[in-house]
Amino acid sequence: MLTCERCFRRFTSKRFFEKHATFCETGEPAVFMPEDPVLKFKNFQYKFPCPVVMYADFEAYQISMNESTGSKSSNIAEQKPTGFAYMIVSPHDVLCRPLKLYRGEDAAAKFVDCLINECYDIEDILNEVKPMEFTDDNMVQFQTATNCSICKQSLIWSDLNNPVVRDHCHISG
Repeated sequence: MLTCERCFRRFTSKRFFEKHATFCETGEPAVFMPEDPVLKFKNFQYKFPCPVVMYADFEAYQISMNESTGSKSSNIAEQKPTGFAYMIVSPHDVLCRPLKLYRGEDAAAKFVDCLINECYDIEDILNEVKPMEFTDDNMVQFQTATNCSICKQSLIWSDLNNPVVRDHCHISG
């Protein structure tokens, strides 16, 4: 363990310690600010919640072993899966799945089979795009909008290369 005598920060790697030391001794910052000091959100694809999430857990027992795998390493134990449980949640009821519980010798293989089947079922639902339910009120809001509801930039209605479009949920319509 290496310790910087100036700031008392500790390092486990000599390479990181030496890199830190050059900045710490000169007093220069190791982090530089960008030219534009204003941070802007750019990854709008991450703005929407994920339509499906799986929470899963495995149970296993441990088998002791002492097997050399190299000059400086060895396996001391092996984990054997004995069961799993998972649940699929979504803001859309059609995509939710109840808790699935399995116990058995082939838990890992069974989990993969279940996961593949769930993926196919969910893919079928996500590939079926429901038509947009667009009311008269929605039309008025759309036609009077001045900013994009997603990125908040100004709408340019006359720009044919970047047309203003309507957005909707493909699952609920």
